[in-house]
Amino acid sequence: MSERLEPAYEMEIAQVQRLFESFRRGFCDDGALGAAPKAVRDRLVTHLWWAMIAGPEAEREMWESAFREYGLRPDQQELVRRCFYERMRPRISHEQLARLQAHFRDEHRA
Repeated sequence: MSERLEPAYEMEIAQVQRLFESFRRGFCDDGALGAAPKAVRDRLVTHLWWAMIAGPEAEREMWESAFREYGLRPDQQELVRRCFYERMRPRISHEQLARLQAHFRDEHRA
């Protein structure tokens, strides 16, 4: 998980994909989503990924809106929240997160 990244402007899609896969592997359903289809789980993981990249304000908004979107009960929300902060987010270093943020910011401007 300590993959050395190139400068943001040189970050390749393969690097972004490897980081996303590492992040995704940290998802611990632990019954939080019940019998939700894999597509719903994948969508939630993607939602968590983009909120992390967008920053703390987006994370706060995500916790308020995403759970309504997915129809999660408070106990399910807490399981997902714990998983995000304890198992998913730690898979991405501060340096990697900064590079991802710069990569997508630069990509958005292009």
